[in-house]
Amino acid sequence: MSGNKIDNRYKIKKLIGTGGMAKVFLARDVFLDRDVAVKLLASSFIDDQESLKRFQREAISTTELSHENIVSIYDVGEGAHPFIVMEYVDGTDLKTYIKDHYPIPNDTVINIMSQILSGIEYAHSRGIIHRDIKPQNILMDSSGQVKITDFGIALAVSQHSITQTNSLLGTVHYMSPEQAKGGMATQKSDIYSLGIVLYELLTGQVPFSGESPVSIALKHFQEDLPDIRDQNPNVPQSLANVVLKATCKDPDLRYDSVYDMRQDLMTALDPSRQNEPVFVPKSRDQEDTIVMSPIGDQASLDQAGASQDDPPGSGPRPSPAPKKKRRWPLVLALVILALLLGGIIYFIMSAAPNQVDLPDLENWTLEEAETILEDLDLQVGGVVEEPSEEIEAGRVTRSNPGPGAKVDLESEIDLFVSTGSDLFSLEDYTGRNYEEVRAILTEIGFTVESREVSHNEIESGQIVSQDLSPGQEVKPGDTTITFDVSTGPEGFAFRDLTGYTRVGVDDYIADNNLNLTVDYQPSDQVEEGLVVDQSPEPGTTLFENDSVTVIFSTGPVDGQDEEDEGEEEEDQEEDQANYESFSRLVQIQYQPSGQEDNPEDTVPNEIEIYIDDEENSMDEPVLSFEITEDLTRTLNFVVKEGESASYRIVRDGQVIKEEEVQNV
Repeated sequence: MSGNKIDNRYKIKKLIGTGGMAKVFLARDVFLDRDVAVKLLASSFIDDQESLKRFQREAISTTELSHENIVSIYDVGEGAHPFIVMEYVDGTDLKTYIKDHYPIPNDTVINIMSQILSGIEYAHSRGIIHRDIKPQNILMDSSGQVKITDFGIALAVSQHSITQTNSLLGTVHYMSPEQAKGGMATQKSDIYSLGIVLYELLTGQVPFSGESPVSIALKHFQEDLPDIRDQNPNVPQSLANVVLKATCKDPDLRYDSVYDMRQDLMTALDPSRQNEPVFVPKSRDQEDTIVMSPIGDQASLDQAGASQDDPPGSGPRPSPAPKKKRRWPLVLALVILALLLGGIIYFIMSAAPNQVDLPDLENWTLEEAETILEDLDLQVGGVVEEPSEEIEAGRVTRSNPGPGAKVDLESEIDLFVSTGSDLFSLEDYTGRNYEEVRAILTEIGFTVESREVSHNEIESGQIVSQDLSPGQEVKPGDTTITFDVSTGPEGFAFRDLTGYTRVGVDDYIADNNLNLTVDYQPSDQVEEGLVVDQSPEPGTTLFENDSVTVIFSTGPVDGQDEEDEGEEEEDQEEDQANYESFSRLVQIQYQPSGQEDNPEDTVPNEIEIYIDDEENSMDEPVLSFEITEDLTRTLNFVVKEGESASYRIVRDGQVIKEEEVQNV
């Protein structure tokens, strides 16, 4: 679904969460240019009126709430595919946080819990009961900010119960006893769930577990919480007492409000509470704490009878006759006990039908899906692997039958598990041999094309660039990738240097980074000192560091001159015959000015080269140019046989090298 747009506004980026009836995606609001979370009702529930109502209730409930510890709702969409656009929290849920950080310091626990309580307190003040408080519905960003989400089964205090017969909403590990019995959820029910969340923060685990949801629900109204300090001795009794009071089986014995719970929590680490005794629930009609007798104890039965007979607000009753005191309360207590046991039996029977609704197993790990099916008395049938672009490897992509299907107990459910995306992630192929890369990609299924380009630094046959970005995920069979492939350095045509002076030739050679060899020959057509010939021929394609030869004219040869002129020419010819040209490589070092803040501010050096030989003197520079890095240059000299030449290199007005050289 990645890349799709919802309502022509929210561009889906990736799946970030899956619940029982909806999926949550990270998306981009293209109008406001911000990341958001989009919750989509699963297609299998669109025609389910109860699920649709629950989804709509979440939108209605949460839009009424504006609090720093509650996820904000930005937009709601109805129609064929309902959706809710929410604030995106870049972080993790509290369940994962506990798993990754346990044991958590007590002060950190209090900070986290205080934020949760603040958000729920605000919701209660607006008449909204959450009814599904659990760590999975509590998000935390990287700064530790807590955000409560998923008000999908929230209930307005003013409306009638929406609990269906034989249907329990909420997660059983955090469910209050009254909810587990099928009763009406109240603010006290949220307080119980908050106490279980605090228990998990302090111990790293939930208090009750079992082989099935029914067995866990029974423990919530039958068994005492395991001792927190047995699990974590670092928890002071004052803090453990907050959990004990919040999770009393009797709602009347819990905190009167979330506010009261938060106030008690905030003082739990005060020195004045260091030696606080273990909290024991206290009945409303008792001034002192008592230890309750087990069921069957006569005194307890007497008290149960008394509490049931006295209407609210009635005053003290006259002492009854001894026989009545022991008969009527006992009978009444037995009747109440029988009714209670009957209700429990009815709950167990009604909560264990012959068929169950198959949940949405998508995006659960295979192990998690197997556990869910086992808890529902279902079995795993076949496990089939298949590629998926949206779901990571090892997680369930779908099931057969699908979510929402009614299946018999002990039925086999086929699971399909992702092997990961069949998309191919492109690499950076620049600098690699094109033929090798082409062979690899063609084998995978790509169509590979190339364009030839010249490049002074990348060798011929290597890849210069690619039209698809590294890291881009594509389907090989549907993709053509094009590479620019180097043909080597860019060549240039050798200029016709005929008629150039030595200075002009040296400048041309330096500009094109060529290696020069100089020779001489007489010419009747070209004036002495000018170029008469060159090798290779003009127009030849050259590359940097190629070698060339340039021949200079020594002037005409005239055999008809007078005797003295002839003698002079003979002398010149003799001298020219004795001329020899040779070259030397010299290193010229770049010296930074020390004022550069970055490479773009590099200040060039001014370089001047002077040569003293048969054609040049030290009066003026033969070469002048700028450098920004170390450079190697070829200097050419012409001297008579047995004689030497010299050169001088000046950098920014300072002589950095001066040397006499001899042709050997």
